[in-house]
Amino acid sequence: MIGPAVYLIQDPRGAVHGAAGDSVRAFGDTFGAAVGTVRDSVGAVPELPGGVAELVRFIFRVPQPIQIGGAVVGGLVALWLAVLAWRNRLGILGWLRTRNKEIQLSLAALALVAVSVAGLAGMKTWKYMQHDNGFCTGCHVMEKPFTRFEVGSGKHEELQCHDCHQQSIFASTRQLVLWVADRPEEIGKHAPLKNDTCERCYQKDGKDTEKWERAQLLAGHRVHFESDSASLKDMQCVTCHGQEIHKFIPSARTCQQSGCHENQGIKLHGMKDLPEVNCAVCHDFRKEIPALATTDSAHLALVPAKEQCTSCHQMLQKLEGYRVERDPHNGTCGSCHDVHAHTTPQDARETCVNCHKDLEKSPFHAGPNHKAVQQQCLTCHAPHKASVDASDCVGCHNEVRKRGLSKPPLPFDTNSVLRKRRVTAAHGAPTGEPSTGGA
Repeated sequence: MIGPAVYLIQDPRGAVHGAAGDSVRAFGDTFGAAVGTVRDSVGAVPELPGGVAELVRFIFRVPQPIQIGGAVVGGLVALWLAVLAWRNRLGILGWLRTRNKEIQLSLAALALVAVSVAGLAGMKTWKYMQHDNGFCTGCHVMEKPFTRFEVGSGKHEELQCHDCHQQSIFASTRQLVLWVADRPEEIGKHAPLKNDTCERCYQKDGKDTEKWERAQLLAGHRVHFESDSASLKDMQCVTCHGQEIHKFIPSARTCQQSGCHENQGIKLHGMKDLPEVNCAVCHDFRKEIPALATTDSAHLALVPAKEQCTSCHQMLQKLEGYRVERDPHNGTCGSCHDVHAHTTPQDARETCVNCHKDLEKSPFHAGPNHKAVQQQCLTCHAPHKASVDASDCVGCHNEVRKRGLSKPPLPFDTNSVLRKRRVTAAHGAPTGEPSTGGA
């Protein structure tokens, strides 16, 4: 269960999964769907805001003809009253002038109260539309996104909608009108979330900050935001963190979206059928890189290493006895094994030349004895313990014979011959002739 456990801890409490494509497989996501079901059932589902929000939801549930008809009738009545007052303005003003002072003061006080109430109502309306989650939940398609946000957004659970989504009250009013008129069945793009909104919380400095507050130093973010690639020039946080409404954790579907890491599904035998494996299991996206380190350090941190590979219990069995300190590649498994291109572990043998170039310039590899096997690295270099003592010819040749890869000639043991010659000379045999006997 180590693999599934790693998958589950990628997300904060309550994060929702289950949409097709969350796993690295090209089709289906049964495990992700199961996880989504479990997460959705964790804890009590929060209730939608009550009070005015409940009234707004009731109004929104009224059939559209009644809504539009009521708005039209209300507008016509208001227009008729305004026209009527304008036509009779002289009579109204004359009537006011003929009243005694007490009545005039009373009417003025009433007018002041009406203006104050209207102003207070306007202020409350502005605050409600700009700062209250109840306004957002008034729409008929907001129930699921809101409850998902309340349960599955980790540290964001304490935020208000408008802490991130900010637009003018005129934009909100226009959207409200269009919402009534069009009655859409899904939420369209609105109140775009720009990077500076995220950076208010996730790009802080100081020794007392938590890791999540220094998100700009994480390996994955540095690779994407500090790249000189033209395709990443205008990179936005929501490109990865907003593929599904209020689902803030990137998934394999996020990484493989159009224009990004397309066609990067896992092909390696055994791994390709594991639905619990996603991109973050192998690529240490959240490794913190010092601010003064180069972007190359961030790239290197994303190369799968022993810690990521051995998080799978099967790899613990396959690499039993493996020691990183003996590995000249420092346990960076992804340097040789490309799960997105290789179908078997043995395919890694073709990747040696990616790093070890110009072997013909090495006297040892270009010499007449080894030139024939120069490109057959695994003949001499055993996987996962690739160091070879070039001075130990006998040991290397014996090891190659033992592995059955070939039958190299056993080197001539000069020291053994010299020892025999010295022993023979001590017994009186001519030193110029080789000995044929023992001591």
